[in-house]
Amino acid sequence: MKLLFKDLSVKLKIILLITSIGGITLFLATVIFVYIDYRNYINNQTSELSIFAKVFGESNSAAIFFEDNLNTEAYLSSLKNAPQISNVVIYNINQEQSHFSFFVDYSIKSLQQKEPINLIIREIDTSWVDGNTVNIFQSIKFRGINEFSDDLIGAIYIQSELPIKQRILQYLKIISLIFGGSSIMAFVLTVKFQGFITKPLFGLQKLVSQVKNDNNYSLRASIESKDEIGMLAQGVNIMLEHIEIQNIELVEAKEQALELVKVKEQFVANMSHEIRTPMNAILGMTNILMENELTIQQLKYLKNIKVSAENLLVIINDILDFSKIQSGNIHIDSLPFNLLKLVKQVHNTLKFSADKKNLKLKYIIGENVPNNLLGDPIRLTQILLNIAGNGIKFTETGHVTVNLRKLKEDNDFQYIQFMVIDTGIGIKSEKLETIFESFQQESTETTRKYGGTGLGLSISKQLIELQNGSISVQSKVGEGSVFTIIIPYKLTDIEAEESRDIEITKSMLEQLSTMNILLAEDNKLNQLVAIELLKKYKVNFTIASDGGEAIDKLAKQKFDAILLDLHMPIKDGFEVAQYIRNNCELNKDILIIALTAAATKVEIDKSFNVGMDKFVSKPFTNEDLVTALVSQSSTKIKLKNEPQISDNVSISNLSYLKTMSGGNITIIKEMVNLFKEQIPQYIADLQTHEKNKDYFKLSEMAHKTKSSLTIVGMTSLASDMKELELKAKEEEDTDTYEQTIKEFVKSVNAGIIELNNRVELLS
Repeated sequence: MKLLFKDLSVKLKIILLITSIGGITLFLATVIFVYIDYRNYINNQTSELSIFAKVFGESNSAAIFFEDNLNTEAYLSSLKNAPQISNVVIYNINQEQSHFSFFVDYSIKSLQQKEPINLIIREIDTSWVDGNTVNIFQSIKFRGINEFSDDLIGAIYIQSELPIKQRILQYLKIISLIFGGSSIMAFVLTVKFQGFITKPLFGLQKLVSQVKNDNNYSLRASIESKDEIGMLAQGVNIMLEHIEIQNIELVEAKEQALELVKVKEQFVANMSHEIRTPMNAILGMTNILMENELTIQQLKYLKNIKVSAENLLVIINDILDFSKIQSGNIHIDSLPFNLLKLVKQVHNTLKFSADKKNLKLKYIIGENVPNNLLGDPIRLTQILLNIAGNGIKFTETGHVTVNLRKLKEDNDFQYIQFMVIDTGIGIKSEKLETIFESFQQESTETTRKYGGTGLGLSISKQLIELQNGSISVQSKVGEGSVFTIIIPYKLTDIEAEESRDIEITKSMLEQLSTMNILLAEDNKLNQLVAIELLKKYKVNFTIASDGGEAIDKLAKQKFDAILLDLHMPIKDGFEVAQYIRNNCELNKDILIIALTAAATKVEIDKSFNVGMDKFVSKPFTNEDLVTALVSQSSTKIKLKNEPQISDNVSISNLSYLKTMSGGNITIIKEMVNLFKEQIPQYIADLQTHEKNKDYFKLSEMAHKTKSSLTIVGMTSLASDMKELELKAKEEEDTDTYEQTIKEFVKSVNAGIIELNNRVELLS
């Protein structure tokens, strides 16, 4: 009942409330009135009967005294005109025995007992009500000779039946008429006047609905009175005024935020372009220089330039990935991939770093883990490389293990758990909650000792969550950490495409040599890099230094392809592409290859939307550009007749020497032999300076050794020497130098054996 009343409209509530209150009030008043009237009626009847009894007694006192019952009965017969009196009994008194005895009666209804019982003379005068019957028992006295005294000669008992039932029925009829009439009147008046209350309330309700539906906070409620409802309407207006002001401020803030997002995206795009453009030039010119005949010292400097540039690119890519995730511009692919092969590739990639620190790197795959899955293999590789790479970075002794198992199946999804377990330095418990936040590392000492931007774990966490996965960590200082990753993947029967090397055939070289290409690039250094590349493959090309010049040349000359920089003066790459597809009949179907250093998803999507065919991010390699020109594949290209030297090594790598020499086996052998001649003396000098505690010379010798190691691809050992160089320069951890040099000697000897084997494979 309460719930039913609660959901009624205000109008019905008011009607019911007022009608109910009026009805209850009327009912209570009627009950009280009936009760009082009933009591008064009984009292009046009792009083009348008492008077009648007294008069009757006095009138018949002589007859009773002289026991003249005939005269008394005759007098009683006159009571037939008083139908309300049902019985009258006259008693006389026995003076000797002091009790009453029956004398005469008048009865409409027979009495059950005519003799009064237990009546004491001094309590004769009495009355009582029994149901709807009033009873009077009153003494009769006779005044004889002595006029100053009355003698008790008898008593009269009168019984009168009152019409209570009829009276109650009459009351009910009257009450019903009054209650019905008043209820109808109350209902009519309530319906008529409730509008004074409900109309303003309904107006407020309509106003609220209109504000909600139209989102218009400038609306106001009309104030028709100064009562509480008027005050409520005034309060609503004040509230709407505040909301309108806040809404305006929020809209402005939202617009500013959206503008800031656009500015941020544009800033990232511009910064990416501005940083990658010179980086492209640096790497491109470095590669070009490495193809020429150079001295060992020149090669060393060039190698350092290239390594530094590539390291800077890693940091740039981290920042760009972070920015893409923050702006929602990162895309998660759904591609078939082989999980086992992916984990093996991650293992092989990290094995070199683990071996350098004498750590055991292993992976364990549960029996129920499926191989062929649908997901984003590139992002999974990035995540595992990041987490496992951190494990290696922060572990000095012990192992790093990647453990895979299937947790469950749910709605066609396979929930795969990746546990990366290390025996490293561990993480303090109070830092576990912030370890996944951006730019966070456990301490400044950690940052100084191990390096890094603090973005790796944050990027990994967000990439995992974008795939509807989760990541958690358990750790204990000094014992290691366990990172647990859970990602849902779908099963697939499609085999993942294997990446393959594409050999440039004679026909492809001929195709390159017959192509007429327009190079639209405003940066002179990048122009030079591209020009050297095109010259190398004997490609005919024309230079345009801005978008306007590119459009002029396209209108006058037929080209097979255009290498189009997206950020140029006069007309940018997007405007040039739109012109080609919409207005340039001569080159309408030309192959458009976008070149940009701002490799954001927004820019990539925009490139394809305006009709570009391919997208090459700066800094690009020779293979990237040639692939875009002659093949639909994006895999790397190996030139025909290029020596196929395997680079799957654990300590040494000939890739630098191959690039530097252009595959010239003689130069590679000479460089390796020169290294083998120099390294014994380098080792001896390192040991001597450490023994003499000449840390300045030790630092210089470590720096010199590092450069030689880099040339022959012993990058991990070069990193060790770099660390020794820095420590010796600051004279930090001097008690570790001897052990570091011993481990270096052991590793470099193993590396020389590998170099010899690799050189033999070149013959």
